[in-house]
Amino acid sequence: MKKLFYFVAFGLMFASNLQADLITNGTFGSDPAYNTTGWTTAGTVNASAAGATLSAANSAIEQDFVTGNPNTAVEGAIYNFQLDYTFSLSAVSLNSANPTNRIRLEGNAGSDVMTHRVASDGIFAFNGANFTTFGLAATINPNTVYHVRVIGSNFNTASRSYTIGLSTDGITYTTSSAMTGFHGSVTNFDFEHVRFERGASTTAAFTIDNVVAVPEPSAFALAGLAAFGFVRRRRS
Repeated sequence: MKKLFYFVAFGLMFASNLQADLITNGTFGSDPAYNTTGWTTAGTVNASAAGATLSAANSAIEQDFVTGNPNTAVEGAIYNFQLDYTFSLSAVSLNSANPTNRIRLEGNAGSDVMTHRVASDGIFAFNGANFTTFGLAATINPNTVYHVRVIGSNFNTASRSYTIGLSTDGITYTTSSAMTGFHGSVTNFDFEHVRFERGASTTAAFTIDNVVAVPEPSAFALAGLAAFGFVRRRRS
């Protein structure tokens, strides 16, 4: 019985580890030492209580969260995931015709898998050809914190898809339909790198905070539940 107990404990611990946050320093430090440790930056990026602000045109902040990640239990290809982050804009003057604030989700070679652009009329996603109408339509107001949730599924198959959710409270999300527009035609994508960019033609500061990425949890939770069920059967 003791062996079974340890088996269950290990299974639950294993599932928990696999769901650990992949991102290093997703809140950019704590008061008073706000910083961008764990991130690679370009241009002018300032960390504060509000998050990491891309303060100048052509600024960027990125993280390759698999390579070198100390949590070896989560290293390897990630085909199912959930990415959460918050953003705000100091001003909103651009729309879908010219959305230059970008979020790039990239694979193991640093190549784009998905690209999203933030504009005054929503979050637009590359559909394989353009950004014109594809994505999640919404009114984006200046100096407002928005929560974004991207859930990716089956990136190693031809049926790969993802959704974008948008919220002002981090609880109630408006979610897009399943989207299947990706860069390139390769079906064996994995998600290992995230990059936030402020484009050249926008005057608005772009602030990012609370970045969290986890492998999609449902598959891993089954391992712990299966182990628990095994013990239940043995005891009955």
